[in-house]
Amino acid sequence: MNPVVNRLLRVTGELIASQFHNRRRGRQAAAQPRSGSGRHSTTTEFTGDFLVSYAPHPGPTPDPGEVVWVWVPYEEDHAQGKTRPVLLLGRQGKDFISVFFSSVDHDLDEAQEAHEGRYWVKVGRGSWDRQGRVSYAQVDRLLRTPPQAIDGRAEVLDRPRFDAVVAGVAARA
Repeated sequence: MNPVVNRLLRVTGELIASQFHNRRRGRQAAAQPRSGSGRHSTTTEFTGDFLVSYAPHPGPTPDPGEVVWVWVPYEEDHAQGKTRPVLLLGRQGKDFISVFFSSVDHDLDEAQEAHEGRYWVKVGRGSWDRQGRVSYAQVDRLLRTPPQAIDGRAEVLDRPRFDAVVAGVAARA
């Protein structure tokens, strides 16, 4: 069989199986990112004002207050990056404004990170990290995330943690 067709069938089968499995586990189930979506070129840096809102609700579309999977470009080379969990903070027009999560412990190097202009808020654990590690949100770097750039949904972040991230973003504005 043609290798491209074979890969397409495998990826389609995995996607169908994961959707069925996630539906059975409920809304809090972590949908892992779809590999090879090719959408990563649409996530960009954001500066400016936007309306923060906490509005998660059940349904097929993501909402502010949810953690989703998005391809995030590296700061030092926007042509490269990786798929990460991000928190949707609000909207500007049709796009979401978000911050990404990292599982690297930034409490240990807080002074060095601040010296480099990077600031982190401890978010805690969530279904977005298969290994159950504590995550940190980089609150000094906002991303414009078009809805079509979202590669999967992880979970709704509770209101106190959402508010802590928003406070961190506001402190850097």
